[in-house]
Amino acid sequence: LTCGLLQQVTYMSGLHVDEVGFRRLQGVSGDSVLLGEPGGSAGAPFSLSRDDFLVGVRGVGGCGYVACWLEMRTSLGNTLTIGEMHAWHEDAFWSESGGYFDLTPPAGRGVLGLEWNTESAALGSDKQLKLVLGSCLASPPSVPSPPSPPPSP
Repeated sequence: LTCGLLQQVTYMSGLHVDEVGFRRLQGVSGDSVLLGEPGGSAGAPFSLSRDDFLVGVRGVGGCGYVACWLEMRTSLGNTLTIGEMHAWHEDAFWSESGGYFDLTPPAGRGVLGLEWNTESAALGSDKQLKLVLGSCLASPPSVPSPPSPPPSP
C-alpha cells in the first residue's frame, strides 16, 4: 500500500499545465514542491489527507509546459484533471501518443510531488516527469539508553 503525505495540490493552467504545486501534510518533513512557471488561470486547490491520497498521476508531456494535461487519482476515487487539451481526444488516442505517462508510487512510498526526470533529459528525449516519493513509515522512536549502574563502593 501507499500513503498520504500531501495536504493540497495547487495549479495554474489553460490549454496546458503551466504550474503545479504540492503542499505536504503538517509533520511531513521537507519543502513543498513547485514545478513550472505561472501562466493560465489558477484552479481551485485540490485537498488531500492521510486517508485520501494520490495513487496515480497520468498525462501527456512534450508540449513545452509541465504537461499537455495531467490527471491525478486518489485512494478514495477522486480525480483532478488539469489542462483543457485532455478533452480534445479520447483516452485511447492519448495512451498511444509518444509523451503519455502513467505513474504510480510503489508499495510503502507516498507521493510528495512531481519533478523533471533528469535521466530522460540526459538521453536526449523530451522532458519527462517522475514522482517525488517519501517513505510511508514513520521513523521509529529512539530506544532509551539503559540505566547507568550504581557507583561501586
